[in-house]
This record gives sequence, structure tokens and C-alpha cells, in this order.
Amino acid sequence: MNRVRANLSGYYAQWLDLRRSAANRSYGLKWKVVGGRRYLYEVFDRNGNGRSLGPESPELQARYEKFNADRANFKLDLEAITKTLAETAQLYAALNLPMLDANAAEIFREADVAGMLGTQLLAVGTNAMAAYEMEAGGRFLIGFDATADCDLAFRGTVTTFTAAAGRQLDQTLLGLLKRLDSTYTINQERSFQARNRKGFEIELLAAPSVLPKLPAGELVPVENLIEQEWLLLGRPVDQVVLGLDRKPARIVCPDPRWMALHKSWLAMQPKRRADKRKKDEEQGRRLFSAIRTHMPHYPFDGVFTASLPGVLQPIYSALVAQG
Repeated sequence: MNRVRANLSGYYAQWLDLRRSAANRSYGLKWKVVGGRRYLYEVFDRNGNGRSLGPESPELQARYEKFNADRANFKLDLEAITKTLAETAQLYAALNLPMLDANAAEIFREADVAGMLGTQLLAVGTNAMAAYEMEAGGRFLIGFDATADCDLAFRGTVTTFTAAAGRQLDQTLLGLLKRLDSTYTINQERSFQARNRKGFEIELLAAPSVLPKLPAGELVPVENLIEQEWLLLGRPVDQVVLGLDRKPARIVCPDPRWMALHKSWLAMQPKRRADKRKKDEEQGRRLFSAIRTHMPHYPFDGVFTASLPGVLQPIYSALVAQG
């Protein structure tokens, strides 16, 4: 089992490197005749937008040939690692290791390619539980791991990044979602939520300390969620998990100790739906137990307990008493 997990993570890292290199590469190079002379154009997107690199020359001809050769090699490399990942996925599934919702897996992969996962975004809902099971080395949330949505939280305030060659790329969360599925739209009654035609929902949360300033027409995180501050503390978990689409995805999620306490706190909130409170209670209790038994690298020691805010102290004591 450990070998399959390690292989999946390593192969995914190779795949990710290839995808990121492709994202920072020109869409293509093509010759164009202007005024009777041939010019080499660098194309930025599928719509043909680009810039001239200059009139035909031996240097530009060599650049054109090298670009095409590199693209052919890239295609072969990507096909090879994709095949290897598919073979590893079969072994992973046969071992009944944790699986992630296919829609969420797709979102996490795209966010990872864009460099947003872990740096700007954390998985904070039920989808994070698969990563905690991988961290613990065993299943402990069967029956409480299904989800039809995806909760994400800002870890920082940056919402764009600059790609190679100085081109500014739109990397807001809504832009990312629309690249995956153009039917994603913002819920006008709940501006922190987006959904696609299939009904899959994404909710964006943020701790007050990192609440971003976003342009109009973007997802706007729920405000005044003081409890989200807890999920920025400690050491995040970083695991590669197989999606139900049989493709791997990386999950970066909060320190499991803070997540267990956060879930247990949510279970006590009267405004929360009863079915969600039951799920929160079970997830919090089972995660807390798994940390104590199988995650000694996340200790409930004096340093940690001393850092707990007053509202979480009785919750922690109750979880300890439950064994």
C-alpha cells in the first residue's frame, strides 16, 4: 500500500511539472506573410492572439524547428506519464484507498497547475478528509466522506500570478472554474457560491485576516468567519489522492488537529442543519481519534493545547474524554 501511495505521488509530481511547463509555454509559433515577407509569430491562445518575433531569419527558423521538436517530445512525455498514472490508479483502487469526488479532483488539479493550490487555496470541507485518511495510513471515515460540493478557503490574498514572458494571466477562482466548465456561474443570492449546470457547488471561505479584495463579478468569500482563522494555524497536510474519475489530484488542507476541533465546534452550532451537524460531529470525533492513534507527528502536546482559544478548550477536553 505504501509503495502505491508513494508511486502515485511521485508520478503525479512528474505530470504536474509537465502541465506547468506547458502552461508557461507559447501556445504555438507560426509563419505569417505580411507585405510579401514571412514573419514568425508567437501565438498566446487558441484565438490566434500573439506578437511578431520579426522577419524570417536563420535564427528564427532554428527557433521554430526547436519549438516543434520540443512540443513533440512534450506530447510523448505527457502520454507516457499519463499511462503510468492510469496503471498506478488501478492498483490504488484495488487497495480501496481513499477516493475523492471527481468534480473536486478536477478543480484541485487545475488549481495546482495554476500554482494556486496550497499557496492561495486550501481544501476545508469533506473533500479534505481523503487527505487525512492518507496521512493516517488507513480508512476511518467510510460513510462520512461523500460530498456533492467543494469548500475552499483562501490562505493568502493574491488572486493573480504572472506567467513566463511577463504575460498576466487571469487566475481568479471563477476564471479557473470556467476553464473547466463554462456553465459555472455565481449564485446571485449567495455570492460566495458558484455552481455548474450539473448542480455541483463550490463555496469560497476566508478568515478575516486574509479576506481578499476581489473585483466585481467574482466569488466573494463569506465574511466574519472567525473560526476560519483556526484553519490557518499549524502545519497543512499535503497528499495525492485518486479521484473517482480515476485520475490523481493533490489535496492541501489544514492541520488535522485544528480541523478536528473545527468540525466538532461546527457540530454544536444551532444554525447549522441537523444532518450537517451529525456529519461534522462524526468527522471531528473520528479524525481526532485517528490523529492520536496514527499521526504522532501531529501531537496534542502542551504547546498545542496552550494555543487553543477558550471556546475550543471544552471541546478538546470532551474529545479526549471520549477516548
